[in-house]
Amino acid sequence: MFVEQLLVATQGDVIQHAIDGLLHDTPLEPVSESAVRDHVVSRIAAVRDLATAMGEADDEVELYRTVAAFWLELRFEWQRNNEIMNYQTVMCDHADPRVIVEGAIGSFMLSRLELCLDAVHLDMLTRYAIELLADVRIAPRATESAQ
Repeated sequence: MFVEQLLVATQGDVIQHAIDGLLHDTPLEPVSESAVRDHVVSRIAAVRDLATAMGEADDEVELYRTVAAFWLELRFEWQRNNEIMNYQTVMCDHADPRVIVEGAIGSFMLSRLELCLDAVHLDMLTRYAIELLADVRIAPRATESAQ
C-alpha cells in the first residue's frame, strides 16, 4: 500500500542520519544548523501527517496526488537554492554553507519521495516545472508602458 511505502521513505532515523552527515561535512553556525534541522523536521512531519490523515485505501489516489504536489513544492525550493548558490558563487566566489546544506537536504528529500512516485509522473512533473517558468518575465508596469 502507498501509505506504508511513504512512511518507510520518510523514516526519521534514515533522514536524521543523512542530515547529521551533511552537517558534519559542512558545519554551520548553531542558529543556522538549528533552523535547517527544524525545517527538515517540519517537512518530514508534513509528509507523515498526510500519510496518517489519508491512510485509508480509498484515499490512496488523492494521497499520491498530494505527495506529487509536495514533491513539486520541494523541487521549486531546491531550484531556488541552486539559483542562490550559483549566483553567490559567481558574485562572491563561494556559496553560503547554509544554502549549500539546504540544497543538499532538499535533493535528499526529493530522492526519498521519488522512491514513492512513478518515474513517468516524475518526468511529467519535472517538465511541468520547467515549462511553467520558461516564459515568466518581468512585465512592464502599467505606468511605464503608458509613457
